[in-house]
Amino acid sequence: MTETEMMSSSHAVYALRLHIVFVTKYRRKTLTPDLLVALREAFADILADWRCALIEFRGAADPVHLLVGYPFGTQHLYLD
Repeated sequence: MTETEMMSSSHAVYALRLHIVFVTKYRRKTLTPDLLVALREAFADILADWRCALIEFRGAADPVHLLVGYPFGTQHLYLD
């Protein structure tokens, strides 16, 4: 799934996205490049189990930004 890809159901065309930001406690610079690679793989695997897609992953030493695409009918409050 790409950032601009649209999905469709029988009577609708949609592109549902969530922007999630993870921040370390006290904004400490604890995320190393190796850890960011592991986090990206872990998030992608978990989201695939939920029928979601990791569209974009950006991380630095403190915040990690995820752009997640999810199908219609999936309630984002229950993605846990």
